Amino acid sequence: MNTRMKHVSVCLFILLIFPIFAHGQTLKMGYLSLMPHIIVEKGNHTGALVDYWEKHVAPAMGVRVEWVGPLPPNRLFQALEKGQINAIAFLGKSKARAEIYDYPEQSFYSSTSGIAVLNSYPNSKISSIDELIQFKIGYFSKGVKPPLMQDKRIKWDYVASADWKKVNFNKLVAGRIGGVFDAEFYTLKYEMEKLGFGDRLKAIRIDGTPFVAYPVFSKKDNGLFVNKYNAVFQTVDQKTKYLDLLLKYVN
Repeated sequence: MNTRMKHVSVCLFILLIFPIFAHGQTLKMGYLSLMPHIIVEKGNHTGALVDYWEKHVAPAMGVRVEWVGPLPPNRLFQALEKGQINAIAFLGKSKARAEIYDYPEQSFYSSTSGIAVLNSYPNSKISSIDELIQFKIGYFSKGVKPPLMQDKRIKWDYVASADWKKVNFNKLVAGRIGGVFDAEFYTLKYEMEKLGFGDRLKAIRIDGTPFVAYPVFSKKDNGLFVNKYNAVFQTVDQKTKYLDLLLKYVN
């Protein structure tokens, strides 16, 4: 092969592999229905989590994000366990989950839990567990619960579908349950209003129910993505606070 042909061959090789280096690895990111953290409209993803990952975290990690969802809870968790997705964008932590998923060293967001009730409910927050044991509460199967909500006296009604909150809001309006729980207050309030229930329901906080959110990663990746995340988190967090991104959508 002459020098000219060798030069052409090298250029073609560089052009072929350049997109791989330019875009880095793809991280398949699964998620539950989670407005305003993730908002899907006409196939486009927006929201605080999308801003956080696509503008800050993913570039620092040298990856691109492919959003997968919203998925029903059971299907989402199975996909992570099998390695069909690399991560779940937003998840609380429990001992059981920590045994089967890779959690990063630090959380990126903390909040409190909430419950949607009828507008006629007399209180503006829940201050005692005794206020919760009087009625059945809607939630999704395998949803994480803070210690207070693990009281055996609480009666739960579980839904497994991706739109579990909408299903439960309809049950609440119909009088089939007395409340709809979400471990994260802002998500509950935003979706209640976005789905058209704001005139009939109200979202109130539950005292003593801290919620801490993490991205979680598949053990099938042998630490690849969780280690990348841990390596850049402090730098990203110093420059960008997730709560600031979230408040742009909820205020």
